[in-house]
Amino acid sequence: TDIGGTSAATGNSISFGSNTVIAVTYPGFGASQPVAGISVAHSQGLNIRFNTISSSISYTIAAGGINLAAGGATAPVGANYTNTVSNNNVTLSTVAIGNFPLATYLFGIDMGYGLNAGGFSATHTASNNIITLTQTIPTGASATTYAIAGIKANYNAGTASFQQNSIT
Repeated sequence: TDIGGTSAATGNSISFGSNTVIAVTYPGFGASQPVAGISVAHSQGLNIRFNTISSSISYTIAAGGINLAAGGATAPVGANYTNTVSNNNVTLSTVAIGNFPLATYLFGIDMGYGLNAGGFSATHTASNNIITLTQTIPTGASATTYAIAGIKANYNAGTASFQQNSIT
């Protein structure tokens, strides 16, 4: 699956925003999935490159730029595969309102699943991405209850390679 192509000329420009949790659950996405500019579930061999993703609002619910989701189920099985996320520009902002973790989680790229079992392995590669995240914490709130991640990849992938990303 290719989203964005092989050069800046073929990339997508995505501006999105909604502070309403969608009540519809699509196959492969759990009810707790954040809103995202690009969100893909249970896919193998992704190539997400040369996209510009921005939020049109400051979120008060969980939000992300690129979400590779397992949707509460298991990761794709039965193959070795590589997911590549590179040369993207992600700019998002949020206002943390205290409903941890749903309303306070902001990420640029979430490698939302991995596989390293049964002789099969996932490789996640993220390189040359520019990620700018801004989270406003209300006056008097505890800063330790809010989460922000430029690249989140805490799943059991066989190989993870993250190089030359700029995260602010």
